[in-house]
Amino acid sequence: MSITPNTTIPDLSLPVGAVSTEEWQPNFVVRGYYRSFEGETREIVADTRYGAHTVAAYARGVQHNDGRIDDGATDDPVFAAPTIDLSTIDEQVRRADTDISLTSDAARRLADVLIAAADEIDAWTNI
Repeated sequence: MSITPNTTIPDLSLPVGAVSTEEWQPNFVVRGYYRSFEGETREIVADTRYGAHTVAAYARGVQHNDGRIDDGATDDPVFAAPTIDLSTIDEQVRRADTDISLTSDAARRLADVLIAAADEIDAWTNI
């Protein structure tokens, strides 16, 4: 019995919250297609004298032709669970390569420690 590959490029809408996507790519392992997508880029001005002018964060993931978002459960090196990427943007508005990729759980832990560090600075400066 032979398996006929799926050669029809899917007609799926972007995942909820996604704002951009790459073109569908063939997945020869499962005879289907996949595409990478990104959510909205959120930026904050760093307010520092030196270094990064802006810090940017965006979510990204991989969607398969059956509509499923890859959860990283396989050992396939091409696919991974969705991540939140952090990068810096300099004063010339050049985006650096992604410096850090975090899972959603790690991003929440980072938010907690950033708040704790901000509280510490506020205590030092009596704000």
